[in-house]
Amino acid sequence: MGDRDKLPDYLDLIKMDPDEILPGIITILESALVHNFEIDHEISQLISYISEYDHQYRPVRIAYYLTAYYLLALYYCKRKNFANAIIYTLHNITESDKLNNDRYFKRSIALFDVLKTHASVLQITEYSHILNSILRGVVENEESFDFNSVVGLN
Repeated sequence: MGDRDKLPDYLDLIKMDPDEILPGIITILESALVHNFEIDHEISQLISYISEYDHQYRPVRIAYYLTAYYLLALYYCKRKNFANAIIYTLHNITESDKLNNDRYFKRSIALFDVLKTHASVLQITEYSHILNSILRGVVENEESFDFNSVVGLN
């Protein structure tokens, strides 16, 4: 999809088929990244489809869901809207961990590392909280240790 003029028709088409909305959004985001399209208006029309997407814990649907958020973060990074890029990256870190998707967890951690110089204190605190929660879960659930005593907080 390299022709920006066809985007309105494509949007109408994907909105008619719920199973094609997320793959269509991914195509739009990939095209915007490759061809340097500005698609802020289209994103505002489609963001509810992404946030309300029911992946039903099915691997292909989970991949669509995480891909869409990852590409949103890349899109906003490319547009130098670092605040939104970080918001979507933090969302993907949390969701990919919950959904046990190492691929997007690693990508999102790496992307946050690149973006961290643009992060607010609140966003860095949120990132730290997410990682601490993950570590706490690993230590307490898998190892049956008390997290606070293991990491020296007691």
